[in-house]
Amino acid sequence: MAAADVLVYGLAGVASVAALGTTLPTDATTAFSAGTSLGEISGEDGFEDAYDSEGEVVARRWTGEPLVIATPETTETYTFTCLEESEQVREFVRPGTVTDNAQLSGVPSNAGQVFVFTVRANSGAYKRIVVPRGVVTSREPVLHANGEVTAYKVTVTAIYDATLTACSKTYWSALTS
Repeated sequence: MAAADVLVYGLAGVASVAALGTTLPTDATTAFSAGTSLGEISGEDGFEDAYDSEGEVVARRWTGEPLVIATPETTETYTFTCLEESEQVREFVRPGTVTDNAQLSGVPSNAGQVFVFTVRANSGAYKRIVVPRGVVTSREPVLHANGEVTAYKVTVTAIYDATLTACSKTYWSALTS
């Protein structure tokens, strides 16, 4: 088996956003038409899925081994760069700056939004990460320069969802070659 058959790397990805309460996708490939597409994710910057979990040892055995560990604090963040120069992306990145936003279902809210990230891998498989409630916690400065692509880099922090019993859910399609 060649190394390329074992490695999975993304070739293309898209991000979508929707209002809280939107019906969530339940697989990796069905179109998510309930949300607003934020267009393609930058292939150069990629899509960063960070998971951080820290627990605290509150009791130890006589031998020094941990006996009780406090429930860890878990944080999931997703950082991506939108390349599309559209009204939807501009309103998502800079809320309130687009004058006609009545048609946008994913206008940022402090209460959170649904985020759906879909990435196609080199194997032909699709990976979809569904965040039932996420909040934009960082927006990078936007560079407008001659000869440069305008890119909008944001970080979304996933918030625990009691119905899902997690911060996010990941779906994979079958591998194809």
